[in-house]
Amino acid sequence: MMVGLAAIPNMAFTQEVEIEQSLKCVPKYLPGQETWRFFTQFEVNILGLLIPLSILIYCYSHILKNLQSCKNRNKIKAIKLIFIIVVIFFLFWAPFNIVLFLDSLQNLHIINNCETSQRLALALQLTESISFIHCCLNPVIYAFAGEMFKAHLKKIFQTCIRRISSSNSANHSHSLPTQVLGYSDSDRVL
Repeated sequence: MMVGLAAIPNMAFTQEVEIEQSLKCVPKYLPGQETWRFFTQFEVNILGLLIPLSILIYCYSHILKNLQSCKNRNKIKAIKLIFIIVVIFFLFWAPFNIVLFLDSLQNLHIINNCETSQRLALALQLTESISFIHCCLNPVIYAFAGEMFKAHLKKIFQTCIRRISSSNSANHSHSLPTQVLGYSDSDRVL
């Protein structure tokens, strides 16, 4: 429900525009509607960085407290994983939110420089792309940290290596088996 409400301004002000011979959906605010631009940008800062980072830190700090009392040998690995997850989240999302905040300051004419404006436009595209990479990276972090995943991956690699090495030793003979070529012995013509 909250996500739907948060998306309403973006849906209301997004228009299809042709830019460099391609159609793109971009936010278009008419003069006098600049308040909505600031609202949506600050909304992204709050809903996209501050709240998720606060939840991450809160939840993981409680997990860390519970891990401190645990006498498991995997405790250090779990602590490292938590640290990596929080740091990577911050490193991938903070630049975009900082640039978005600076863009808001520019729209408020607090930052008013043509060169800075061009740099902010480029930085906004670059940091947004970096932040989206995080969405793909996070499952990979969890996967490579998991013991079961590592064991399955190792088993797959070992199986592949055995197959490759056995096929290489079989291919050292000069004649190919007829089954490989798709013929059976009865299909051969002499």
